[in-house]
Amino acid sequence: MKERVVPSAWLEKEGRRLDCGPYVSGAIEAKLLLQALPVKRHSLTNAVHGHDGGIYNGPQFARNYVSDRDHGVPFLTSSSMLLADFTHVDLIRKADATSSRLSFLRLEQGMTLISCSGTIGRMTYARREMVGLWSSQDTLKVVPNPAVVKPGYLFAFLSGRFGLPLIVGGTYGAIIPHLEPQHIAELPVPMAPEGLQDAVHKLVEDAADLRTKASLELRAVIREIEQAADLPAVESHYSGASPDISIVNAQRLGGRMDGHDRDIR
Repeated sequence: MKERVVPSAWLEKEGRRLDCGPYVSGAIEAKLLLQALPVKRHSLTNAVHGHDGGIYNGPQFARNYVSDRDHGVPFLTSSSMLLADFTHVDLIRKADATSSRLSFLRLEQGMTLISCSGTIGRMTYARREMVGLWSSQDTLKVVPNPAVVKPGYLFAFLSGRFGLPLIVGGTYGAIIPHLEPQHIAELPVPMAPEGLQDAVHKLVEDAADLRTKASLELRAVIREIEQAADLPAVESHYSGASPDISIVNAQRLGGRMDGHDRDIR
């Protein structure tokens, strides 16, 4: 149970609504503090550009998974987008992904990705190794307009103590079951001085580059260990909606025991 004492002025600002959601989410405090900042502000919709105005998710579609990278593209859900390594993410059929219906779900560097169903408000910054991956319809894409705001600065704001409550609170400050572009289109984005934006953007980009570098180096180390131990390489493949289970003879476990090793399936 949550309890909160709030000023009566908040009740006036929220149309005298008495449900507790808007007052405990933190969205109202964030909104008032942003309004008090002596800086220029843009609505989020004026700070983005691109497909469908720059804030979009995608249509519901059947996910046809494949196991061959020649016929598939890596596919990120609202959970797998948070992974540090995308080596073994699922693949969806390339023909579907590149169709006119889904081609706009391809990720580009600098996007802010926001989970818009289930656990709303989980975010990640689209780093270099995510370019060319596809994202699900449960992930909201925010495409910053570099001429208006630095991508790293926008991500830092949206994922921080002011932006996140406004996103999770939705249009009216109450917790919403599904986040849509219109819920955050008018979210106010304070325009910090250009020098500060550049500094924040650089920190975010440097962190993203280090994460990409770490993933590449980790994969290289794994390959070296496999080669030194004369182990078969582990390849990514789709295991289906339920666990992929098989029974093998003990004699076939002389190599490695990874569950998704093709040689022991």
